[in-house]
Amino acid sequence: MSTVVAQRRGEGTPLVLVPGLAGGVETWAAVIDALAQRHRVHALTFPGFAGVPLPAADSASLGAMVDVLVEYLAAIDAPVVVAHSLGVCVALEAAVRSPGRLVGLVLVDGVPSAAALAGWAPDRARVWAADYRARLRGGSVEQVAAYLEGEFRAMVGDGPTSDAIVAAATRSDPRAVGERMAELMTTDLRAELSAVDCETLVVLPRPSRAGPESAYRAQFAALPRHRFAFVDGVGHFVMNDAPERFAEIVNDFGDRIAAAARAGAR
Repeated sequence: MSTVVAQRRGEGTPLVLVPGLAGGVETWAAVIDALAQRHRVHALTFPGFAGVPLPAADSASLGAMVDVLVEYLAAIDAPVVVAHSLGVCVALEAAVRSPGRLVGLVLVDGVPSAAALAGWAPDRARVWAADYRARLRGGSVEQVAAYLEGEFRAMVGDGPTSDAIVAAATRSDPRAVGERMAELMTTDLRAELSAVDCETLVVLPRPSRAGPESAYRAQFAALPRHRFAFVDGVGHFVMNDAPERFAEIVNDFGDRIAAAARAGAR
């Protein structure tokens, strides 16, 4: 199994940062210094994304990403996982498969069922997924890089690390991007949410271009211990559009989780 590339900084409660599609440590570049001032940050880049090689013999699936994350978390005591976009599904599945290991989840503009949020029936999601997978497999590396540059440029806005986020996407493996995005659109984890046994904070832009607030709340209705934090006037890359506010939200959550753990140990 391929291994994840990790950048580690700071001391304190472990924060494990899981990027979204075609993302790496660049996703968090605008906030990593602020997070590392109060926590031990583990910023991950998965095989196939942001220039990290994915061996030809290795699976490009979301399940393989979950396997890598579960293995990484097994070596960390009481981590908080902070996940963005596609990484939200990876983190949720890892939490279900690792009962008692995570002490917190921060889920940033991602949902258990992307197709349901879009209002798509399963058949439509499967057709879209097959088309997307074929499009990325059929293009040259240069063609896929140009396509991803356009897609990500439209999402990142004009935050301080937008260029780095876009560049990371263009260095991603087309097979990994195509397979994982296709699988995301046919994945529905809503029935598994009741097995998540840690406190969860869902961070969302307001307003969101992907759906109304009520649709997001419905997505997480089965999650046992969760609350929402909304950030006004930002896009999908909340941490890039409002880095100070995002760092404040995550740092405060991590501090509260750590304080609760200390109180429980007395």
